[in-house]
Amino acid sequence: MTVATNRANSTNTGAFATSRRGGLTPQEVQMARGMRDRGRGWQTIANILGRCREDLQGLEASNDAGQLVGGLRLRPFAWTEETLAESERLYREGFGANTIATAVNCDLRTAEARYSLLRRKVKR
Repeated sequence: MTVATNRANSTNTGAFATSRRGGLTPQEVQMARGMRDRGRGWQTIANILGRCREDLQGLEASNDAGQLVGGLRLRPFAWTEETLAESERLYREGFGANTIATAVNCDLRTAEARYSLLRRKVKR
């Protein structure tokens, strides 16, 4: 009988698998849906749970059903007159982007963009 030379030894099957495959436990489903609702990506969730991305993507609704894919996405931070004035006041007092982000309740990236704009626009 001839055997292909590149055939793997049956005792080592799955020895090099990087993550578990197969059905998800109810706890994993709940955790994955929670993380997805908070805006995490499938690959990030898979890395956290130690699973492959394909197993987790089966939880997502199909586009054919006419439903939104994934969870709700938060709208970008909207600057109001009050938050603009507050950020400018903090900048004039010498505070940085971290303080501005905390004071106006936005993410650091948005605050850094505002801080950069203030540096070009406002003199201390």
